[in-house]
Amino acid sequence: MVFLILSNRYPTDTHRQRYLHDAGRHAKQVSPFHKHLAASADDDQWRDVLNAIRDNTDASILDDTSKPRSLRPNDDNYEAFVGPQWIPQQSTNLDASSSIHPAMAALLQSDSDRNTVYPRYDRCANCTQPATLQCAKCKIVKYCCRDPCQAEHWKKVHKQSCCKAHESRSLWQCLHGSDGFYVGEEECLALQAALGRACANDSFQDKDVLQCFQAYFGTAAELGGCFVL
Repeated sequence: MVFLILSNRYPTDTHRQRYLHDAGRHAKQVSPFHKHLAASADDDQWRDVLNAIRDNTDASILDDTSKPRSLRPNDDNYEAFVGPQWIPQQSTNLDASSSIHPAMAALLQSDSDRNTVYPRYDRCANCTQPATLQCAKCKIVKYCCRDPCQAEHWKKVHKQSCCKAHESRSLWQCLHGSDGFYVGEEECLALQAALGRACANDSFQDKDVLQCFQAYFGTAAELGGCFVL
């Protein structure tokens, strides 16, 4: 099984460059197939990450279930985000010191499919304008207004695809699954700090993966959090 993490917002070229540089040698295994900032690990690698997180994070953060936990929305909610104007910025000058394999660099800079949906979770899912409201059920899909945008979108697509936010899903449970649960900005910062402490601990022999995810969660916090898939 492979664990994949995707950022909530698309990274700028600066975000991606800094992350790939800070992630170290494990960056060579980072998934290049997603426009969202992505990082992946196999079972053994992810187990090491989880052990480091558990040993270096307060249980009150990992086990908190006081807030509803959203799931990553289906792309069919974001059919308005198709076209050249929504294609995310891509790296055009990858840092040579980041140890990125040439094949990965080519994939990161490949042409985007102009018919692909590129969701913007911080914008109105109906009209693409900046959004301040969110669906009360899933607590992730956003709208600029209740009428007409949210009402129209509910009838058109969201009624069929809305997934209710879970009331009792902790951060620790999210990190053990592949359901697409959302990890918030403050949680990402806590995970970054925990992995930083683990990297400074001599008891961890192979720190490449820990370094990678320390860099990832730090950048994800700047991108509105992430989803664990």
